[in-house]
Amino acid sequence: MRYQIKAVYVECFAKKYSNPYEFVNAIACNPNHAFWGSGGAGREFAREILSKSHSWYWLSCHVDDYALFIEDEMRKKLSLWIWNTYFEKSTLAYHLDSTESAARWLMDRYVNELKNLFDDSYDNHIKPIKFISYEEKQC
Repeated sequence: MRYQIKAVYVECFAKKYSNPYEFVNAIACNPNHAFWGSGGAGREFAREILSKSHSWYWLSCHVDDYALFIEDEMRKKLSLWIWNTYFEKSTLAYHLDSTESAARWLMDRYVNELKNLFDDSYDNHIKPIKFISYEEKQC
């Protein structure tokens, strides 16, 4: 299944950054990068992919509610992921063969980080509250 938002952003990032290391460093160093923020690649792709999943549809409506936390955590982790690429200990290391591959991996990682907030097997800094709309309450 091909996701349209992902393809558009991947193509844009690939045109702007020929070097995948430069791309990842730009994302790590710039909180105003097109990957982050409202209307950024991470949030838009998360909305698209989560809205297509029956079990995660509810979260697609609340991406913005958790996005600031996710983006802050990912920027912190990016430094570690980048450092670990030099030792090939990070899965990011296997996706730095092209900017396209790195962009796809980061977008997938964004969605996984969002889902992990609601997974009890992960130790999260916050305990998120699931928002339930009026329609969801009716059985």
